[in-house]
Formats: sequence, structure tokens, C-alpha cells
Amino acid sequence: MDETHARQVLSWRYEGDYSFYNPRPEDFDQDLKSLTDQSNHYFAATNEDSVLVCYYCFGAEARVVGGDYSIEATDIGAGMRPDLIGKGLGARFILAGMEFGRSRLGARKYRATIASFNARALRACARIGFVSAARFRRNIDGQEFLIMVHESVNRFGKP
Repeated sequence: MDETHARQVLSWRYEGDYSFYNPRPEDFDQDLKSLTDQSNHYFAATNEDSVLVCYYCFGAEARVVGGDYSIEATDIGAGMRPDLIGKGLGARFILAGMEFGRSRLGARKYRATIASFNARALRACARIGFVSAARFRRNIDGQEFLIMVHESVNRFGKP
């Protein structure tokens, strides 16, 4: 992800329970460094007008401390622009990220770690075939997370 898109992502603000995802101002410099470090595998996704709509993350950066990641899979994380959430676009965005991960990284099996309160993300993942594999609480704040896995298929339904 380039710095321009990273700065846009760091300016996003979510409301209600989803404010959990708002970056903390005191972490801005470190977050900017993480988002733009190519080894962290963050990718910006834009629409046909080149406007940022979401981002994807693949690998260790998509994990949450405390989860069991012993099963081999490509970890995927995503963030959607706040004005787009709740519009039924989540499954489509996740599938696009999976297709990108498959073509760019050779990913075949995906794993997503989702905060248990995030019913929208959990529904979107379940709708496209993710299944719950584990549940855990993060030690630093007690937040519960679900780990979901998906055997990737291409757009023609073939592994």
C-alpha cells in the first residue's frame, strides 16, 4: 500500500461498536509504517474512479495475538471505508480479496480472525463459505475473536 492510501485508511472513523477499529492517534506513525511496509502485505483496493474503497492484508499482520494459527492457511484481513459498511458489499469485497490473494500469493486456504461483535463481517464470511474453527479472548482487553477458515476456489468453483 502506498503512503497516500495508508493515510486515507488511517483517517477512517467508524461509529458505535465499530469504533473498535479506529486507529489511535498516538499510534499513527507506527500504523503508517506498518501499512506501507511491503513485507506486511497490505494492498489498497480502488473503484473504477481510483477512489479507495477498502484494503486487504495477507499474512501475519492479519492475525490477532492469542489465536491458534497452527493450521496452515493464508491469513486475510480487510477494512472497508466507513461509508460503505452495512450496504451488503462485504462478501463481494472479501471474495475480491481472496481472488487477488490467489493470483498474487498463490493462496488456496484462507483464515480470517474477526472480533465476535462484528456480526456484519461474520455474516459476510459465512455467506461465502468460511466456517468457524476456533474462538479465543485477547489477553490485553478481553475482546473475543473467532477464527474462520475457507478452502479457496476460483471463480469457476474449482480448487
